[in-house]
Amino acid sequence: MFELKDTSVISPNAVYVRGKNTYSFIRFFKDGKALVSFDYLSYPTEEQFNDFSYCRPAYYTIKDDQVIVEFYQGKASGVMRMVARRLNNGGLEFSFSQKQETGFYRKDHTKLYKWL
Repeated sequence: MFELKDTSVISPNAVYVRGKNTYSFIRFFKDGKALVSFDYLSYPTEEQFNDFSYCRPAYYTIKDDQVIVEFYQGKASGVMRMVARRLNNGGLEFSFSQKQETGFYRKDHTKLYKWL
């Protein structure tokens, strides 16, 4: 079982947010679990950051200072895998890949920033 002991890469006290036209966020917990929100049309409020019913459950681990997050998106979409590196400003830069039964088919890059 994973337990977050080193908070130099991520913090369980932060919410990592991304977006310009739509917004989403990730919250990490000390036990290797995470929540990945669905998209919001405006910057989420503190109440929305704490509304776990509008999130997907995910799992993460840290390997070689990289955060690896995985969550299931349903049979049609498969498993989403995100690998992040820490930025100097405290945010995380994620690269995304999505796996279906035929293998990885989608890759994208985006940035998620820390909200304190």
